[in-house]
Amino acid sequence: TVSPSNAEAIAGQWRGVHRLEKAPTRREAAGPHAKQVWRNGAGEALIEINMIAGMGHGTPLGNGLGAPGPYMLDVGIASTREIAQFWGIAATEESASRKSRPQVPVNQRPLPQSPAPGIVNAKTKPPQSTAIHQFPRHPESGQPGVKKIIEDALRAAGLMR
Repeated sequence: TVSPSNAEAIAGQWRGVHRLEKAPTRREAAGPHAKQVWRNGAGEALIEINMIAGMGHGTPLGNGLGAPGPYMLDVGIASTREIAQFWGIAATEESASRKSRPQVPVNQRPLPQSPAPGIVNAKTKPPQSTAIHQFPRHPESGQPGVKKIIEDALRAAGLMR
């Protein structure tokens, strides 16, 4: 969620469902990142809130997972990895070793090797942006208007007039 109060309200609903105390069982803080975890009596993490101070509206990217773009923000934490770890579908040891690696700016990272068989030492290039991928700018702020982007997508899908 964008608003910290919304995140707290959602966590409050889940605390009620799981009959957990209001105070988290664990808190962590590292720079602009803060995490709260609520565990049940068996020690299982049932609820997590990850807060990133100063982050705008978008999907958090970091540690080499994802490429920054509109609403894809490199803030040093990859939400996809964090969510997958919480649900137990990603190895936590791997992420711990990645977190300890020095941060390298996206524009200085080496391009990945091509996975195509028979191509040796070929480098892949990121796709070039085209006009179709450009987001409209909100006239007052010069920033993309989230509402307009969503409404345009709904109109394009025939779900809104």
